[in-house]
This record gives sequence, structure tokens and C-alpha cells, in this order.
Amino acid sequence: ICTIQAKDRVIERPPFLAWSSNSIEIDKIVMSDTVTTVYIKAFYRPKYWIKIATGSFLKDNNGMLYPIRKGVGITLDKEFWMPESGEAEFQLLFPPIPENVTSLDFSEGDFDGAYKIWGIQLDKDTFYKQKLPKEAVVHKINKKAILPTPKLAFGTATLKGKILDYQKEMMQQMKMHIESPALNVHNEQNIIKIKEDGTFQAEVKVASVTSVALELPFGWIECLIAPNEETSLIINTKELCRRQAHLQKKDKTYGEPVYFNGYLASLQQELASVDIDIVLKSVYYMDMYNDIAGKSADEYKAYVLERLPSIRKEIAQSTYSNACKELLNIQVDLAATGKIAMTERELKSAYIAVNKLNKEQTDDYFYNTRIDIPTGYYDILKEFTSINTLKALYGKYYASTIYLISFLPN
Repeated sequence: ICTIQAKDRVIERPPFLAWSSNSIEIDKIVMSDTVTTVYIKAFYRPKYWIKIATGSFLKDNNGMLYPIRKGVGITLDKEFWMPESGEAEFQLLFPPIPENVTSLDFSEGDFDGAYKIWGIQLDKDTFYKQKLPKEAVVHKINKKAILPTPKLAFGTATLKGKILDYQKEMMQQMKMHIESPALNVHNEQNIIKIKEDGTFQAEVKVASVTSVALELPFGWIECLIAPNEETSLIINTKELCRRQAHLQKKDKTYGEPVYFNGYLASLQQELASVDIDIVLKSVYYMDMYNDIAGKSADEYKAYVLERLPSIRKEIAQSTYSNACKELLNIQVDLAATGKIAMTERELKSAYIAVNKLNKEQTDDYFYNTRIDIPTGYYDILKEFTSINTLKALYGKYYASTIYLISFLPN
């Protein structure tokens, strides 16, 4: 028995290229002559369920498939309910893998919501030695530079880029969400096709600087585009996913999740690295809902406003450039405006979530309950003067905020 166990190949927390969800992570792979055991750690909302399909399989770098045999600690195709901790462990058993295999893909199959992990590395040393392309550079930042005032000039903005380590099974197109207040566009969706080498390009008619977001299976990429300007991205999937991971978050980095070139490249790179909560949103919405459930409108507004000074202090004391700090403060104004504009919806949503109302109760409460909004309640929004400037066009939630304000009483 000891001789057999000694031959087992064990890969602890193998690095990977990309995934479709961070709900399950691979803690360990043990490969013997008779079975491949994948040790899974699941991270999901407490008292909600996950499921592993019977059609799951591994595919090696040579194209060979290894169908799942069974689960240990989990029954295939059956709801697996998460404990109060939101964490769980189980194993998935597959046929043995040949020694010459260097990487594996895990897939539940081709259906909506299927878990997929691409490029699970069995040769960690070689993986860590891989180099980024020469275009993947972090531009020098002028800390004293001020935020330039954007111009109003209708024209074509070009957005292009490349997804590193791309496989066509990941996706063959992605959604681009456009928020353009200058054109009265609120979250318009365009489809961008991805070529076999992972490159993509899109052209968009805009009237000024415009915030866009790319929706990928492994995360959202936010950037700025502008008329007659080119924005170029290099998307580093393995670092983007590593930062989302629970098990590998503290491991050695693979560089930046995204590299920017072209339009305001240094500022965009800096914005992508910001780790200050400027949108007044907790990691889990339930944290905020527990705080505000049952509050009056005035109490809710006070809850939002009392958080602003500490955020502004954190921005002021940060090492970000003056241009970045100015934009972050504008985005704080936009976030606070949006939160206050959504007072009724936020208070109702909190009550529904905290009291765990069913669908019938939710509909009845949402449509038949009135939240008392005092006269002059929204006058505070006039103090957020930055959102009335051209520089506010840089704000990624500007179009959404203007849309919300348009429904408020005069």
C-alpha cells in the first residue's frame, strides 16, 4: 500500500487560466494508476445550494476526455446545500490521467450556469515561468497631473484588445455595456466577437468620454473610451481569476489583471487598481440590508451621508495621483446621489430580504407599501456639485445616476 501511495502524483492548489465562477475551487488533485481525485472547496451563499452535473468531465491538453465517475461527499445531479459558514468540501472522481498530461479543463457540459475551469496546471514550475507579452506594461504615473476636462465632440471611439491564454471554449463573443449620458444611453449592450487568437475590436459612436464595461465569464472589465481615440486592453485572465480566488488570493501574482494602452492609459491603469470602497456598497448586499432594514427615509439618508467623510479621508491619504483622487471624489458624489435617489427601493428591498418574504408577499409589500419621503428630502443632492461638471462624464455610474434623478420630484 505504501509503495502504491508513493507513486501518487499530488498537485496542491494548482494554478489555472480562467473559470466561469469562483463558487468552486480546486484544493488538490491526486492522480494514481486507478483514479484521479479532485478535491473541491465550495464557497457560496449560506443555506443556498449548488449542484455538480453527471455529465461533468476533465479534458487534457491532448484533447482526451475523462468522464466523472462519482462524487464523494456530494451526490451528482442532487442539490448540495451550503452550511451556515458558506464553505464546504467534497471530492470528484475521474479516470486516471496519463503522466505526460500537463493541463486539464474541468467542465460540467455546455449549458447555462455550468461550472468550468480552464487550464488547470499540473506543471506548476513551467506555468510560473511564463512571461507576459511586451505590450503588457504599466505606464508611469504623473502624481501631480490634474484630471483633464473632457471635450464634447461626436466621433468614433475604438476599443480593441486581447485576452491572454484564450480558448474558444471560454466564449466566442462578449457583451459591451455602454453608459453614455451625452447620448442619453443607459446601459446599452453591444456584442463584440472574439477572434481565435483572443483579439477583439469594436467601434462606437460617442459624444464625449464614455464609460464601458466588458462582460466576460470570469469578470467585468471597466474602461473609458472617447471620440477619435483608441483604448487598448490586454486582459490577463489568470491574474483576474487569482484575485477572485479564496485559496490562491495570497499566492504570487501573474502581473496586473488588465493592462491599458492608448487613451489615458496611465489613469485607466491607476483606476483599475483602486481598492477603496467608493460606491458605498458592502461586499455582500445583506450586510447593508441588515443595517438599513426598518429605518425611515431620513435615517437611511443619514446612514449614507455619515459614511462619506471617512471615504474622502481615505482618498486624500492615498498614494493615487491628483487626477485619480479628483475622479474618485466625483464617483463618491455619484454613488451618494444614486443611493439617496433610490431610497424607497433600497428600504423596501432591505425589508424584503431581511424578513425573507416569499414572492407573493414581496409583490404585495413592494407595490402596496408607501415609504414616507419628507418634503425637501432630495435637496441634499444639490450639494454634490461635481456631478454638474463635464468631468463627471468620467464617472462610471454617471448615466445611471442621471437616469435615476430624472424620476425624482422637482
